[in-house]
Amino acid sequence: MKKVMSNDLILRRDIPIETWRIQGTVLKAQERSDILLVLQYVKDNMNATAKGLAKELLFEENARLVVAERLLQMAERLGLVESHRQHHRIYFLTEKGELALQEKEVFVPEDGFWEISFTNEPLLPHTIVDFKPFDEPEAFKEVRNKGELEKRKDNMKTISPWIRQTAFHAVKPFLNQKQNIWIERIQPKGERIKSNVVLTLEWNVSKQTIRLLNGQKVVHQFTYQEYDQNQIWQILLEQNRWQDDWDWAKNSMAMLFDETDEKSRQTMTINFSFRQPEIDDLGQFNDFTAENVAIHAIDKDAAIEWAWWRLINNINDFADEQTYQKWVGQANAPFAEYVFRLPERDELAKRFWQDERFSKKAWYLMTASDWQI
Repeated sequence: MKKVMSNDLILRRDIPIETWRIQGTVLKAQERSDILLVLQYVKDNMNATAKGLAKELLFEENARLVVAERLLQMAERLGLVESHRQHHRIYFLTEKGELALQEKEVFVPEDGFWEISFTNEPLLPHTIVDFKPFDEPEAFKEVRNKGELEKRKDNMKTISPWIRQTAFHAVKPFLNQKQNIWIERIQPKGERIKSNVVLTLEWNVSKQTIRLLNGQKVVHQFTYQEYDQNQIWQILLEQNRWQDDWDWAKNSMAMLFDETDEKSRQTMTINFSFRQPEIDDLGQFNDFTAENVAIHAIDKDAAIEWAWWRLINNINDFADEQTYQKWVGQANAPFAEYVFRLPERDELAKRFWQDERFSKKAWYLMTASDWQI
């Protein structure tokens, strides 16, 4: 895909973060080889039973039957298997059991108080920014510090609906990636506290990657291919009402001569600034500048005016015939689709001779003409 601009198309914004102290049940990943062996047995056997487990893994279907039953009951309490009765109790894997086998980790529930930071950033794969246990202060300490107690009471609020409605799954928090966690249950109310963390999302549309940054540190990175550069560029053009002036065949913007500055007229590129670009349902991003975007004349009149300017601007030395023709070629080069003629050297010299604005350029032209070079 041809690049639209010299820099990558990168959209940035700080992500929203809500931090809560909440009571609830969290599943924490642990290495439990005994349970994983049980889960593998259940996965491999359509009619998994305690007796079959005792025979296959414990090598004694009668003497070890009680041990097998306890292992399966533990897996069931952890939500890793479910059972139903036929002639014997038959076991099968749950979604958590499948995940445990896939990750080689068992999720063990733990009730307590937690300090959790959430984000509803739609471009991130999950919502949990940070997670850690929270130790409730002892009662007598809170009584001694009534001001702090009142402040905490004021912070007690109903958990944001989008958090309560989130279907949580096993993830590693972006800022605390020690182990996978799975939020199973949280109380409807919690203590809302201020988050001191500022995380920036950086979406490189050109490279189809997303990075989550804590300052300069990359805390998460992944490929994102829902949009390509041309799709986002089209959206940006439409928001600024520039889509009718964009030529996809040329990958270039049609412009009037008066819309350009001196640098743009020479380089045939320009910088375009976009204020708070908004991408469909993904929301707004920070201001963005597309650097060195190709431009072309909007019509023949603009091309002639542009070529004239480029030729005149190039006259900065003695104009022997070969040099002058080179300048003419450079002036005309971006406008090959239009047929028009720039004046010959002597013709232009005569025009300039009557115009004080071009006296020095006229001297370059006339001198070379007089010297017949």
